[in-house]
Amino acid sequence: MMGRFGNIGRDARPGGSVPRGSMPGNPGPWAARPSPRLRIRIENRVRAAKKQDWISCFSCVSWCPMSWTEQPVFFVDFEGSSASGVLEYGVATVLGGRVTAARTRLCRATGLVPARDAAVHGLSAESLSAHAPFAAEWEYFAGLRESGPLAAHYAGVENALLKSVWPYPRTSPDFARPGERVTDWGPWVDSARLYGQFYPQFSSSGLASLVGACALQGELDALAAQHCPPDRRRYHAALYDALAGAVLLAALAR
Repeated sequence: MMGRFGNIGRDARPGGSVPRGSMPGNPGPWAARPSPRLRIRIENRVRAAKKQDWISCFSCVSWCPMSWTEQPVFFVDFEGSSASGVLEYGVATVLGGRVTAARTRLCRATGLVPARDAAVHGLSAESLSAHAPFAAEWEYFAGLRESGPLAAHYAGVENALLKSVWPYPRTSPDFARPGERVTDWGPWVDSARLYGQFYPQFSSSGLASLVGACALQGELDALAAQHCPPDRRRYHAALYDALAGAVLLAALAR
């Protein structure tokens, strides 16, 4: 973010750039006295920089020659933790402004599943013992990253869980910078951040709250009936949550 702000406020005072602590929202001693016109200019540039930072995660929204809706985006959700490992994954593919594919699997625990977590996602180490561990999905997830950007709701959680198993994917396209390649699971499309930027009037950034506020619950339930196992058609089930994020993302294209 600092790099994107660059020299915002430069030459606003004699001698060059605005001192640390003098940006809007954290005024320093000098910043209390800029002209109204200058304040508006600075605030508009800060707002635009923040918006650009999150839009750039849409791979093709602003920098790629084609529309981002023509680029597959893979919405990922995991149930589990750093203690238990990934216990369930769900992936929903968004293309052309709609969900076009989905995949999910239960995974054997690699550590303790706390009772408080099991009460939320409904999964226990015993019930998962016959399944292969998440680490068996390397080719699938590495292939996703090569094909399009990954997305999640509060992407830091999914990114951390992926990195706990595979610190890096294969060298893959940087979809935020066409023609460049990176060895990283990101840049991620973060639906929570995007909705927070574009729709600050919503009181909650939780998946269920946003789906309800955007009148998308019917669409989500229809997709869940098509793609989710019958006993996992609810929030805090990996594919259901991935589909919830996917419909939120797709709604931005409408």
